[in-house]
Amino acid sequence: MTSFLVRRFLFFIPTFLVISVITFALMKAAPGGPWDRDSESKQVDARTVKLLEQQYGLNKPSWRQFVSYIFGDFDDQGAFKCGAVCGNLGPSYRQRGKTVQQILFTPPAGKGFVDSKFGYTLRLGVIAFGFSVLLGIPLGVLAALRQNSLFDYVVTFFTNIGSAVPGFVACFFAIIIFAVTLKLTSVTQDWSKAGINTFLLPGIMFGLNTMSAIARYMRATVLEVMRQDYVRTARSKGAKESAVIWRHILRNALIPVITILGPALAGLLTGSIVIEQIFGVPGVGVDFIRAIGQRDYSLIMGTTLFYFVLVILGNLSVDILYGVVDPRIRVE
Repeated sequence: MTSFLVRRFLFFIPTFLVISVITFALMKAAPGGPWDRDSESKQVDARTVKLLEQQYGLNKPSWRQFVSYIFGDFDDQGAFKCGAVCGNLGPSYRQRGKTVQQILFTPPAGKGFVDSKFGYTLRLGVIAFGFSVLLGIPLGVLAALRQNSLFDYVVTFFTNIGSAVPGFVACFFAIIIFAVTLKLTSVTQDWSKAGINTFLLPGIMFGLNTMSAIARYMRATVLEVMRQDYVRTARSKGAKESAVIWRHILRNALIPVITILGPALAGLLTGSIVIEQIFGVPGVGVDFIRAIGQRDYSLIMGTTLFYFVLVILGNLSVDILYGVVDPRIRVE
């Protein structure tokens, strides 16, 4: 297992470099720069822009900027300062005096980690993932076991709707129904004082599409496994139906579903820009969109690379779970 994990991490190195190069190239290809306008939308004079570019190293060739950001460079005192490969995501160009790490992970004074940008996004992601797995898997299994019943038709109908309806449309309907009409939850502007009840609605809306996908995958794989010879053999030997379901059907049906759980977990933990914008959640997605508009290069690169690391961990967790769910899977 150790050698397998080492090989997977080594495989991620070229992927990391490719993602970095593509992100950097697209970022530089976009017109404009970080200091085209100040915070009041006034044009910044050319002399100030030149000084700022010199301060942040943007007057260097593009390849030098990329190497310096990813691997590091020597500062004015001759000391080597490691780059993104060491976790140094650089300073923000527009939020002066703050590094990318501080923007993403440092909460306001007197607050805990859960009140940081990533803390808000993490809370939404955990609720969304829990909702997706705890509801999606049972719905898919029960729909398959009751194939062509009314319950199966209802589950199939609503999971298709959940997959097809855009997230922002579902959010608006949810706000009108649950927050405005039924008043079961609230839509607040002061998220620092928001309780778990306030996070439930955006979290559920965030996980709606993933839950629908998991339920559909689960139903399809359970139906496929139920037709296998070993399931018929187990039943012919007189095994209890509950044992057949748990030991033979469910464990084998979970393997294809686990394949989508890793990327889904990474996607949910990195946040949804649409959900955060609609509900006003001050998470990572809001700053990421603002950084793109302001050409805050280091914040764009840092957030993208952080997302990439989460995707790596999600995919790695899938590989490990394969062996846990099905002992027949072995690492050669």
